[in-house]
Amino acid sequence: MKSSAKRLLGLAARAPVLARGLLALTRPNRFLVLGYHRVNDDGHPFFCGTPTRVFRAQMELVRRYFSVQPLDALVAGDAPPNAIAITFDDGYRDNYTNAFPILRELGLPATIFLVTGAVDANQLIWHDRIFDAFHRTRVPIPDKHQELASVLGEVRGVGPEERSELISRLLERLGVDSSESDVGWDKLTWDDVREMAAAGIRFGAHTLDHPILSHVSPEEARRQVKGSKEKIESELGCEVTSFAYPNGRPVDFDATTKQILRKEGFLSAVTTVSGSNDASSDPFELRRVGFWHSEDPYVSFLRFLMVRARS
Repeated sequence: MKSSAKRLLGLAARAPVLARGLLALTRPNRFLVLGYHRVNDDGHPFFCGTPTRVFRAQMELVRRYFSVQPLDALVAGDAPPNAIAITFDDGYRDNYTNAFPILRELGLPATIFLVTGAVDANQLIWHDRIFDAFHRTRVPIPDKHQELASVLGEVRGVGPEERSELISRLLERLGVDSSESDVGWDKLTWDDVREMAAAGIRFGAHTLDHPILSHVSPEEARRQVKGSKEKIESELGCEVTSFAYPNGRPVDFDATTKQILRKEGFLSAVTTVSGSNDASSDPFELRRVGFWHSEDPYVSFLRFLMVRARS
């Protein structure tokens, strides 16, 4: 990885030429969906966001080399060559304070998928609680990242009740008070959402409280999907037709989930499976891509283009 990054750094000065060359290698009828979560400079060791200056540079590069379109326009079949959509998951407030001013300045559309229960209460999503606990604990752990990965793997594989129990036991073991948390986990307010919507940002549903939908009953899945959609529609006064699966891996949703989405009026759903899409793609299994984590935006962009050229 280090030698690869070093080679890319040496090529960064020739980024414009390389970018055009890599784009020429790709099939123009395919489109990309770019996925983000947080945009901030907190440097959180377990759930770091994209640094603000890096996000700006990435957006400038995306605007220069791609045709940035709203996600729903691409789903409808209006995909020009080198089309890309920008998305964010969960609804962190730094999407408003840090990302939105950049998107507005550059004239770029985006879609934000909201965990509406977290927005309503400005509360931590369950995975936020785990990241926060590992950050704040004073209990010595030999390899926090390895232990965190193990905990997340276990928690993602169970239903909501067992998940809540596991997290409570984890907080107790780590000596972390669940009533406290680090700063930086704030969610968007509905006033933020309305302001961004008025400026052209689109919003999609991401459930009420981020359950893994393949681990809940069909009735609960429907409640989560329908409740999130209806809440956004009531706040914005417009139809919501796009959805993001919590966690987004193929094991995290199934045919029943997709059937529920169709019945509730959704037209598309995005995953966290890496890759590109075209007119033949299942609109309820859209793939997404992300930038390689790097402080150098040119390095991350070139790596991103290399991945795209292979997809």
